[in-house]
Amino acid sequence: NFTADDGLSQNSIYTIARTAEGFMWFGTNDGLNRFDGINFQILGHRIYGSIAGIHAMTIYNGDLYVGGYFLSSAGNEGNHIMRWDGTTWYDVGGGTDNEIFTLNVYNDELYVGGVFEYAGGVHTGNLAKWDGANWSQVTPSIISSVIYDIQFYNDEIYIGGAFRYVDSIP
Repeated sequence: NFTADDGLSQNSIYTIARTAEGFMWFGTNDGLNRFDGINFQILGHRIYGSIAGIHAMTIYNGDLYVGGYFLSSAGNEGNHIMRWDGTTWYDVGGGTDNEIFTLNVYNDELYVGGVFEYAGGVHTGNLAKWDGANWSQVTPSIISSVIYDIQFYNDEIYIGGAFRYVDSIP
């Protein structure tokens, strides 16, 4: 039961990830926190914006990727997704045009879900994938509303969210 009194940047934790080195990473509305088992360290600058926050984290190609609600126009390096290499924040291909709620790695690609329509200028709907250099559409299907989770099982993608319809089918 950790709080800001223990060194967290904020009391509300929205996502947790663990690296191969054994660090625990906590995403809050005020930024990224690394825990070594004893102490918290707030890394980089806080996530800028009046309602900014980190909703999802994962390790991809050795770096930590965070997704959520934040914009480059507020002073962040990316729009709704950024990459942390251990010392610096980076943009991820221009990011998305709206909020990200989930990140998952499968077959060396980063899958991203949320409530966006475009990733890096590519029309993707609420589901996109990043290959380390480019964004692409996962499916031509139109998925209404928001994607909250992405999982893979037997080479099939499973998505969870608040759907009104998929391809105009309720």
